[in-house]
Amino acid sequence: NDVPDAVERDTYRQRLARLLKIDERALQAISPESGGTSFRKIPPRTRQTRPEKPAPLHQIQPGKQAQEMEKHCLKLLVRNPEALYTLDRHLQANGLSRFAAQDFEYGAHQSMAALILQSLAQDQTEPKNYLQQACPADLQPLMEELTQPLKYGEPAANRHMEDLLRTFLLLRLTRVNENIQQMRFLQQELQEQSASAVSPYLELIPAYLQARNRLEKALASVAEAE
Repeated sequence: NDVPDAVERDTYRQRLARLLKIDERALQAISPESGGTSFRKIPPRTRQTRPEKPAPLHQIQPGKQAQEMEKHCLKLLVRNPEALYTLDRHLQANGLSRFAAQDFEYGAHQSMAALILQSLAQDQTEPKNYLQQACPADLQPLMEELTQPLKYGEPAANRHMEDLLRTFLLLRLTRVNENIQQMRFLQQELQEQSASAVSPYLELIPAYLQARNRLEKALASVAEAE
């Protein structure tokens, strides 16, 4: 709650909700903007203001980068929901789990991903038409944003698929790297508290490293296919 940037604050709140396996609304209930209980507040003189000029791409916060990757995946999928079949085949061919709404951290993005999956599960109408017809009112603003013309124009079919594969794999790789970093931090913190403590994180790190290796191979195969 002390983080001055609203986007960064929401990112931390969503990641904390996932880590604690609780509803994000439970954390919003104690946020200052909700009028609930507030934690320690930093005096105004110590708060940092956002820079007037946008930061270079390499300086963008990782949470913001992941948010943009999530949104870009959804932009591509609402244009061609059937591309999800090819994405799933590529994932499974590389020993990775299939696309899921849980791949997205942001609530609205999760709901849109679930709607895309629903469009493919039904057979009453074309998936693309289903998205427009079944989109709930609370997702309409996001749908309108996702269907706006792409900055560099609509990609050809092959480029569309390559873009989707690469962006989605990079999104998962970002999350895996975040988890590895978090596990190592927690392990180090536990060891500092007690040198004899048995770390529960040691078993998790190899699994994340294996997942990272598979994701990197899957990304390499996309590059080779170009």
